[in-house]
Amino acid sequence: MPDAISRLRSSRTAEQIAEDLASAVEPLAQSMAALADELRTQCAATSAASRAQASAWSAAQASAATSSAARAEQTLQAMRDLADQLKSATSAARKASEHAARQPMRQWLIASLASATAAALTAASLLWLHPYRVQPPAVNLDAQAVAQYLMTQGGLTCRTEQRRR
Repeated sequence: MPDAISRLRSSRTAEQIAEDLASAVEPLAQSMAALADELRTQCAATSAASRAQASAWSAAQASAATSSAARAEQTLQAMRDLADQLKSATSAARKASEHAARQPMRQWLIASLASATAAALTAASLLWLHPYRVQPPAVNLDAQAVAQYLMTQGGLTCRTEQRRR
């Protein structure tokens, strides 16, 4: 380049200047044209690679979205199943609680019935095995001996003795 500038300074006519300038600029223009062609080729390759990558990325995103939607549906179904299980467990707990609330009354009733049955069976077996018979007492008292005993004890006084006194 410095060579071209020094030639321009040494030229005197406009034609010589134009010719010197054209000869200096022509290799530069050819290099720029070659660079422009190479740039077009590189841009086309980069654009094609970018489109391919964008297409692959879009496909990956669509696949991820589909997979995510499927997982979300599975999670939702699992949550529904858990809610159903929770409802059934709550119902079972309520029934157990109601049953437990009635349990003391049932136990008391069963114990009472068992006691009454045992008492009735005991009384029936005793009456069956040893029937109750009322027997008059066999007492033979001598009235004269009883009166004499009571007198000696001081608990009985005869009217005749009371008159004597």
